[in-house]
Amino acid sequence: MSVCVPMGPVKGKDVDQADLRLRLSASLEEARSELIDATERGEGGRAALARHAECIDGIIRALVENARTQTQTSLGVCAVGGYGRKSQFLHSDIDLLVVFGGSIGRPEERFVKALLHPLWDLRFQVGHHVRELGEFDRLDTTNPEYLLALMDLRPLAGDRDLTDTPLTIARGAPEVRGLQVVISSKGAKVSGEVVDLQGRPAPDATVIVFAEDRARWTLSSRFIKAVRPDNAGRFSVGGLPPGTYRAIAREAVVAGQWEDAEFLSGLVKDAARVALAEGASETVKLVTGPPR
Repeated sequence: MSVCVPMGPVKGKDVDQADLRLRLSASLEEARSELIDATERGEGGRAALARHAECIDGIIRALVENARTQTQTSLGVCAVGGYGRKSQFLHSDIDLLVVFGGSIGRPEERFVKALLHPLWDLRFQVGHHVRELGEFDRLDTTNPEYLLALMDLRPLAGDRDLTDTPLTIARGAPEVRGLQVVISSKGAKVSGEVVDLQGRPAPDATVIVFAEDRARWTLSSRFIKAVRPDNAGRFSVGGLPPGTYRAIAREAVVAGQWEDAEFLSGLVKDAARVALAEGASETVKLVTGPPR
């Protein structure tokens, strides 16, 4: 079990920077100690490396939140390369991609410094790419190492998922060249059965599967899905992007209620935790409960 030190709330300028650095350092030491202990027990495989990566994710998210006041431009911070795959060894580099939704100026440069400098203070070797979202309209064929790293991209923090930003093509707009539409069949799936407190199938329940990351709790989010089981209580939720999710079954849920962030917050404590890799399929058994 991961023993990462909780980061706690971070409020930009209100944060005591020395206290933040101490908390980050403590979290890192705990994460490294856990990985060392797991390795010495002969349990230092992929699961242990993934837990180590998730602890570093917490550090990155705390720093992003702390630096967020530096710029008003929408942004996203992603892990790439081995870190993106969660194959994070004890002293591996961490490779980051920072994408800004607009032009990069001095405020955005301050954000990058506020993110990277504490990581360097923690003795991380950081590889980083900083891009404007518009740069992804064309393929940079001069940097194959960068392109390969993008194949393992994993969003960590920031505003709404910039990869979901629509491309508007209107009459009279400049011609769009080189556009490639990729339709993937590698969506992850959660399936299983729902029973009531007596162990009987509960076909009238509503199954809600939602991302653990609260930043994904937006209207029409790809990271939130709700289905009804069949008469035998069986259900299947497919087409999910990779990530960590919560799954729960509830009675008498009002249509669309699962898009309410406050409603989802009340479900987290009782929901089953499910980690989904790209194209993975996981099975859970849910016991329905009363509406909240």
